[in-house]
Amino acid sequence: SHEDGLPPAECGVRKFQRPPVKAASFLNPFFWFAGGFQFLLRYMFSRRPMDLVVSVPGFGGMLATVFVLYAYTPTEAELVENCRNRIKVLGSDQQYDRAVWYSKLWQSLQPSEPIAYVAESDLLKLQGKPQQARAVLEQLFSVTQYEPALVRICRDDLVLATAGTLSQQAEKDLSDRLAWLGDRLVKDPEVQFLVGTYHMGHGDFTAARLCFQNSGETKSEYQVGAYRSQAICELRLGMGAASRSTASFGADICLQQLAAFDARPESLKTCCELLVISFRESEAVQLLEQRCLDPPGDQARCRH
Repeated sequence: SHEDGLPPAECGVRKFQRPPVKAASFLNPFFWFAGGFQFLLRYMFSRRPMDLVVSVPGFGGMLATVFVLYAYTPTEAELVENCRNRIKVLGSDQQYDRAVWYSKLWQSLQPSEPIAYVAESDLLKLQGKPQQARAVLEQLFSVTQYEPALVRICRDDLVLATAGTLSQQAEKDLSDRLAWLGDRLVKDPEVQFLVGTYHMGHGDFTAARLCFQNSGETKSEYQVGAYRSQAICELRLGMGAASRSTASFGADICLQQLAAFDARPESLKTCCELLVISFRESEAVQLLEQRCLDPPGDQARCRH
């Protein structure tokens, strides 16, 4: 009787039953990774060729997953180009918040690319946040010494200085920064124009004339304005003949631009001023009469 003794030992071992594989598992990349390595490890311990053969589909699925990820994952250059395009599109649609987000994404992709930070600054300025925009440029220049960032800062400060709303310390900083930029970028037309405008506003027509002369030597959007300002400086210095020659040369360039592509009222006004300084008043009158006889849109520009 077994009532007084121990129960007999149960013989046999319970076999582990693998749960059935779901059909959705075959679409999961991790299933193929796990399956491939599982069969590979089994072959390494058993050395049975069949285990290696069974692992082939798993490795095939794993390699297919790697290939798909490699083929469809964008490169850094593609991501940066997408950021640039999105900034342009969103900026033109005045969706500045989203455009700023893409500029920050660009910065995370290329932390050493200064254009990404300049784009953020421009977008913040368009949002009506000039202090934040300036802070981005100040930080960029302090870290990288990126000169165009300082040029933008000086351009904004020069507008305030011309309006008389810049503090004394800020104007001193502006003077030091313009002097530093002027010595480093002697052939940069914008920098020389800004430095010349600052000297001209403070009555130093000799220094201003030299800066405007340097700016006018390079073809740029500042060239005509540089010739106009140079001619005015030469008038203030009593250099009548040089002033007429400078103004005449600038007027010829401006007339070519007006005939080719420039239809801004400011350009028409500048051209007439240059023609008057160079004693070519008849051409200025003829230009105004011609613009007033043009279609209604040009007549409105003429009145301005």
